Amino acid sequence: MSSIANEKLMIKMFGEFSIRRGDIVVSNDQSRTKKVWMLLEYLVANRHTEISQEKLIELLWDDEDCDAPLNALKNLIYRCRKTLSVLDPEGKVDFIKFERNTYAWNNQLPLEIDIEEFDDCYKTAMRSNCSVEKRVDCFLRAISLYQGEFLPKSSYSSWVVSKNAYYASLYNECILRVAPYLSKDGDYDQIIRICEQAVSLYPFEEQVHKLLLTAYLKQKQPGKALRHYQHIVDLFYRELNVDLTESFQDLYTEISSGVNRIEHDLNIIKQDLQEEEERGGAFLCNYDVFKSLYRIQARSMMRTGQSVYVALFTLNNRLGDVPLEKILESAMPLLQECVVQSLRKGDIVSKYSSAQYVVILPLTNYENGEKVLKRIANRFKMCYRGKEIVLSTRLKAIEPV
Repeated sequence: MSSIANEKLMIKMFGEFSIRRGDIVVSNDQSRTKKVWMLLEYLVANRHTEISQEKLIELLWDDEDCDAPLNALKNLIYRCRKTLSVLDPEGKVDFIKFERNTYAWNNQLPLEIDIEEFDDCYKTAMRSNCSVEKRVDCFLRAISLYQGEFLPKSSYSSWVVSKNAYYASLYNECILRVAPYLSKDGDYDQIIRICEQAVSLYPFEEQVHKLLLTAYLKQKQPGKALRHYQHIVDLFYRELNVDLTESFQDLYTEISSGVNRIEHDLNIIKQDLQEEEERGGAFLCNYDVFKSLYRIQARSMMRTGQSVYVALFTLNNRLGDVPLEKILESAMPLLQECVVQSLRKGDIVSKYSSAQYVVILPLTNYENGEKVLKRIANRFKMCYRGKEIVLSTRLKAIEPV
């Protein structure tokens, strides 16, 4: 093996933390304590800064009692060096330097770090004198380097949170800035590729979804565009209680016109109408769909004579007010799971507000409906251990029209 002084270390900080030399890889999926990785990550990310012992002690033991912090830090530095020693079997390199009571990464070692190349690509692309070809190449290179969030396994650290937000913002900006150039060149396959990756990482970026839908249409894939549109409308409504139908109206009109074709094979139409995957429990939909299904039930009751009930599930705090948002963030998904999984496939569920779900119960009576509501309330009480909220239920018959 060549000398480490002449062979570059390849350091990855997007998606996971790893240091590679040739075929040898040191990564944080190996069984070492999180403080070893926290120290290594911080030294590498701040490799152009000499870091005092006091700063490292504050970083590593901020909320913990440590009787001998200097000794604990020295022990941790020793363990870091031992972890890195597999990259230098000959033991000739000191990866972590100690001078004047400060620690620093040894910058005399040749290396490449994905976050630094990402920054360089972004800054080059943003220069006013950068050629279009060079700008596109730099944006695409930055996007390809972003293989996931910045140090996701250390996302609990405050310094990681701010850097992660910084890189996520630049990543999204790179996509929005390069897309017009790719669109002008007709490279919609490239737009689809980078946008599909982006929405898998950050599913609530509206502008990226719009780019992706437009690219699907340009590539003559209206069916795929329609499925993605339906997916994001449901996602935003279910998770954020946000209705996208108005802001995406123009795109939806274009998508709809693309799928309005003549199809004579009824089997193909049936296949398109079927759910993409088998799901247990009730049918979950957004509120616009729910209203249409409610009206269908009300219309059919006059002819069938069957009773249909509508139920409402509401979360309140102990004072009867709407709970805090941070409480609803954990309680509402759990309530949705309890409601959906406790009902039949023919029952219909929708989120009505930030603290409510509404349900249609076909082919039931008041007595059985009350039993269903009680069963769901008991299930939620068992699953949600918090004492700060109360679940209330109401049941009413739907009047036929």
